[in-house]
Amino acid sequence: MNNRILLLITILCVLTAATEAEEVSCFSEMDSQTGKCVDLIGPGIEQEDCCLNINYCFQLEEGGISHSCRPNTQWTEWTKWSACTTTCRNGVQQRWRACFGRGQCAGNEKLQTRSCIDYECCAVDGGWSSWSHWTHCSATCAIGQKARNRSCSDPLPSCGGQCYGPELEFQWCDTKQICPTDVSWSPWGNWTSCSHSCQEEGAELIPVRRRTRVCNKPVTSFYPTIEPCPGSDTETSPCGLLPACPIAGNWGAWTDVSECSTTCGIGRVRQERRCDQPAPKHGGAECPGISVKNVPCNTKIRCPADGFWSPWGNWDSCNHTCREEGAELIPVRRRTRVCKSLVPSFYPLVEPCPGSDTETSPCDFLPFCPISGNWGAWTDVSECSTTCGIGKVRQERRCDQPAPKHGGAECPGVSVKNTHCNTEIPCPVDGFWNAWSRWSDCVRLDWNISCRRYVGQQKRGRRCVGRKHDGNPCPGSIVDVRSCYNNDNCWYGKGIWSDWNSWSLCHPPCGAGSVRKRTRTCEPNFPDYPKERGVLKKVPIFFWGNPIFDCEELYGEEMELTEMLPCYNVPDCD
Repeated sequence: MNNRILLLITILCVLTAATEAEEVSCFSEMDSQTGKCVDLIGPGIEQEDCCLNINYCFQLEEGGISHSCRPNTQWTEWTKWSACTTTCRNGVQQRWRACFGRGQCAGNEKLQTRSCIDYECCAVDGGWSSWSHWTHCSATCAIGQKARNRSCSDPLPSCGGQCYGPELEFQWCDTKQICPTDVSWSPWGNWTSCSHSCQEEGAELIPVRRRTRVCNKPVTSFYPTIEPCPGSDTETSPCGLLPACPIAGNWGAWTDVSECSTTCGIGRVRQERRCDQPAPKHGGAECPGISVKNVPCNTKIRCPADGFWSPWGNWDSCNHTCREEGAELIPVRRRTRVCKSLVPSFYPLVEPCPGSDTETSPCDFLPFCPISGNWGAWTDVSECSTTCGIGKVRQERRCDQPAPKHGGAECPGVSVKNTHCNTEIPCPVDGFWNAWSRWSDCVRLDWNISCRRYVGQQKRGRRCVGRKHDGNPCPGSIVDVRSCYNNDNCWYGKGIWSDWNSWSLCHPPCGAGSVRKRTRTCEPNFPDYPKERGVLKKVPIFFWGNPIFDCEELYGEEMELTEMLPCYNVPDCD
């Protein structure tokens, strides 16, 4: 009974695992700056297969959140600092990073903000002074110009500011004085063409031609008005030698000049007309068209006659514009004719016309119909791009099922593509170091070095973890050793105040109330302790422990002095 229960549980676990196998969009890389997946291998790949290579990246939904396949979490590199939020005075710059891998990264600092100043001051525009008095007019007669100016000094601009508008202004000035000059006519101009090219026969009006002249007077003065030149500025002359205008001819009415050409049915009669209403004159155009014509005449008497065929009409269009290659049926075309009686008989025919009124002909001259191309199956033309995990393989297909023919359309789409391939082999995973352990106590074998200027030694260790599938071991040493002085609980008397350290980043990094700070700390004074050792190679000596000391009070503080300033123009939090 227990074995059956275990078997049932095992089957349920397998089915659940199979059901929960999640398909993702798999990428070959995660951008270390943006934390986004790049270089798509393909959609519809199981997450487990995608992550056979821990350097890969996947998205559960297309365009969704990017997830790294790495089993250990890691922060991306910080982005470059943004531009300062202001162009003058105090602003801030920001930079970001993202956590990728499976799990949470150590710490939660995704955003950093620091104070910045592009320019110490902001531009302030100046103001214009009052306009100066106008200068004297530039002319002593007629029209001249006068000017005035102003300066950008009320107040002066600062920090790159300016004044807007013109510094100089000009105005016309009229002296109301006439400049000395004589008034006179210019010579007469050339005659214009006559107003008509010919003389209408019997008309009273005769065409004329004209010529003009100009009165020369000062242009620059408007006061007072100068007396005009005597006489007129225009002269006319009749065009008496023009030829008479042409008169075009016009037809008179049509009149019959013969009897009807038949005694039964419809015949013809001859008609004439004369070009005399009026006749052409002085080179005028002759009457257009013909002077003689034949027109139908109806005797209204039936003529006896049998039926007869009219000529065959034109061939119709073929019932198709092309013929199918290899088809038995060929498109055809048709033409028709009409069984007629002698014109002008409108009575039933005596005998019908022999034969058919329709004729067909094969359109074997038509071109073959276009055959559009169709793709064949995709085939691999390259090896998988990787020897482990998911890679890419190049595939091609040919447009030959069938190939396009007789001007048919080419196959739509691409003939080459990359698709994913699964080696089903896990990729090697290199080992990585976990965090260093704390430093051990500073000691020296068989020596008491506490509170003395004797050099001891400290150790700390770390472990190489996460190595799988024949990946590379962690580089470097598993143990770190350094030289040290043991000053734990040692009295050193008066300490010294450090210099100000650098200004900190702004906290909080977004929103209101962001500040930055710097500190000075009370530090122990070790005047007689060498800071390094060695002959051929110098190595630093570190102080270990919690020494006992104090400093003179500084601004009311005994161990740490802090200065804080607000950060300005910090963006709101998203």
